[in-house]
Amino acid sequence: MGRLYAVKNAFTTLTAANGNIDWLELAPASNKDCILRGWRFSQRSIVGDTAETVVSFRVLRLTATVTSGSGGVTPSVETQFETERGLQGFTVEGFNPTVATTSGSTRELDEFGWNLRYTPFEFWYPDAAYCPGVKNAESLFIRQDSTLPSSIDCAATFWIEEMG
Repeated sequence: MGRLYAVKNAFTTLTAANGNIDWLELAPASNKDCILRGWRFSQRSIVGDTAETVVSFRVLRLTATVTSGSGGVTPSVETQFETERGLQGFTVEGFNPTVATTSGSTRELDEFGWNLRYTPFEFWYPDAAYCPGVKNAESLFIRQDSTLPSSIDCAATFWIEEMG
């Protein structure tokens, strides 16, 4: 088992004007492959709304030359255990409203929907063998593919395991 990290984003408002957004952009260091173990999303602004809103997401691996998106934030990264002190080797960005592109292939590794009424939305892959992984010179993304009907405030935590 590698080192576990929690990548935490507290986003500002996601507006109805936003379409595709990279909620997570993960680029591993050389010889330090990473896997996405799970995540938790929560929205903190729509309470008592009777409308059902489902947001579509995909987990993507972009290969070859990746051009990072823009307009996002640098999330905080914390080790999960006090005995695992040390900085992570990977770089990470969050909430890029201009999504990344690649000169290589885009591989869709997973797809899911989040009903905003059910918050928090937490998901864990059952075993490391099922986790989406990424190696050096590639990047892993969680991309929102749908536009919201109204603005929301939300937060996300991603758990990353770094090997090597």
